[in-house]
Amino acid sequence: MDTLTQAWLAVHYSFRFMAWNLFLAIIPLILALWLFRSEKTRSPLWWLGVALFIAFLPNAPYVLTDSIHAGEVLQQHYPLWIFGGLVVPQYALFMSLGFGAYGFSLIYVGDYLGHCGWGKGRKGAELLLHALTAIGIYWGRFERLNSWDFVAQPGVVWQKAIANLQQPQFFLAWAIAFGVLLLLYSLVQQIARQFNS
Repeated sequence: MDTLTQAWLAVHYSFRFMAWNLFLAIIPLILALWLFRSEKTRSPLWWLGVALFIAFLPNAPYVLTDSIHAGEVLQQHYPLWIFGGLVVPQYALFMSLGFGAYGFSLIYVGDYLGHCGWGKGRKGAELLLHALTAIGIYWGRFERLNSWDFVAQPGVVWQKAIANLQQPQFFLAWAIAFGVLLLLYSLVQQIARQFNS
């Protein structure tokens, strides 16, 4: 197999799931851009949009857990330069775009709260969204639930939620995810401030 073919196969290996997961990651950003404008009235449709925003928000940082697939590419025994020079940057870009969508979604929420005179609740809202998102990441990665399962399979979601409360590994994974979200979101905020200054 020639080098160009190997390079193409290495990059193409993850392309399909990356494209789908980035599409899901962008949904909360699009919803945030639509929902959290100062002129939006809080109608029933707006509240439905907020519910969709919260349901889809975990998809954005979920891309960080897709790094496990890089190990699958590594096991294909491509030359190290292909893995380091193509696959690693591919995954870095993928995770940066996904988490960037998460970070900017939360920034829009915070700006909206500030514009509405609820700036003091910004930090609390961010922490609550981190906490809910950490649960969503766990459900997506380990329970294989999707955002639309809240409507398609509400009974299954409820059963898994109750079962998780009896599993110590759930609380450990949740705490790790929450900490990572908190840390990386603070970096996104700093980057955003640099661009706004």
